Amino acid sequence: MPRKRNTDALDGIAGTVSSPAQVQGSTETPEKKELPASFYDLDINELDRDLSPEQREEWTDIYASYRSRAPLNGVVIGVDRHMISTGGSDTDDETTKEIVCLIIMDFRVKVMIPHTEVWHEPRSGLSETALWSMIGAKVDYVITHIDRVGDCALASRKMALGFKRNRFISNRNGAKVGDTVSCNIMLVGPKSMTVECGGFDLRLSQRDISYTAKDDLRKEYKPGQETSAKLMKLDKKANTIEISIKEMNPNPFDGAERRHKLGCSRAAIISGTYAGGVFCRLSDDTNVLCNYSPGYFAEKFYVGDKVQVTIRYFDYRKKQIFGRITSKL
Repeated sequence: MPRKRNTDALDGIAGTVSSPAQVQGSTETPEKKELPASFYDLDINELDRDLSPEQREEWTDIYASYRSRAPLNGVVIGVDRHMISTGGSDTDDETTKEIVCLIIMDFRVKVMIPHTEVWHEPRSGLSETALWSMIGAKVDYVITHIDRVGDCALASRKMALGFKRNRFISNRNGAKVGDTVSCNIMLVGPKSMTVECGGFDLRLSQRDISYTAKDDLRKEYKPGQETSAKLMKLDKKANTIEISIKEMNPNPFDGAERRHKLGCSRAAIISGTYAGGVFCRLSDDTNVLCNYSPGYFAEKFYVGDKVQVTIRYFDYRKKQIFGRITSKL
């Protein structure tokens, strides 16, 4: 008796995608093809007969993920636009639509993750164009369609994140508030970045990342990097978590009055501006909010410039140091 086709995981992929064999690399309308009724109708032994060991290993992993919904892991190598046919083969309203896909190739098989299957929940502020910033990111995914003849497959990152999230939340021996957790960096902007931690996609601002103002996070972080963070909040009922990368290190303000006495001069680097003030970073990552000495003008100073600052006072309530820029180095 032939096995029934598992369609549970197909519902969320670009509406009702009839087959990855109808996914084409160009934006032209694909030609209709006679397709097998099911992946299980294929003669896999015959199709795999002449595969190299690398190809056979790659396809074995893809088959296993498709059959058991086991997550795989890969690196995003690019982003493509594809025309995908929607609607069943026995309906009259079959249409094609263009969809943006992340591309993963472990060896030779092209695995496509449609943008509708990238994020676990609707991501405000992250449109399709954000996917181009994910090249190089490491992602988990589950194979949902296989086109064995066309050497390609469709996958869902959203499904893999769901499995990972459930394990993170429900595991009795899992992470607890205060624990160190691992994060995968998905995409990075000048002032914020998105990371995946325990199946959760989290958007972190500079305040979550560093005690010191940074002019551009992209100089330090890249998609595909892994970093550690402290788990600050875990709400199992709401299914939410909060993390902080900066909390992995002590606040550089602590003990700063011993390292930098009132009235002392220090070399610093301008790291940003805020409300008319200038953030200057000392060698120990201490942040000093400065203004300019008389005779100096803001247009003569730029982010990244080396300057000399004088420490003026400490605000222990806000944990902030205030100073004045006295010269340009």
